[in-house]
Amino acid sequence: MATGMPDCRDSSAIRISATKIFLIAAAVSLVVALVVTFFGNVPINVRTGHFPSGEAPEGFIAMRRRWDTLQLVRRSLQLLGFILVTLGIALQ
Repeated sequence: MATGMPDCRDSSAIRISATKIFLIAAAVSLVVALVVTFFGNVPINVRTGHFPSGEAPEGFIAMRRRWDTLQLVRRSLQLLGFILVTLGIALQ
C-alpha cells in the first residue's frame, strides 16, 4: 500500500510516539515541581530565614506543615519525572 502513511503494524512508530509522550510528561512533571519550589517552598524558606534566633513565631507549626506538604508534592513530582524519563529512554 503506497499511501505515504506509516503502516499501523509498524512497532517503531508506536515506540517513537510512546517515547515522546513519556518524555513530554516527564518534562511537565519536572517543570511543575520547579514551580512548586519557587512559589511554595522558597517563600517559606525566606520567611524562616528572617526569624529571630531561638524563637519560633506564632503560626510556625502551620507554616512548617505547609512546607512539608509542598516538599512531599515536589518529591513526588520529581520521582514521577525520573520514572517517566527512564521509561521514555527505555522505550527508544
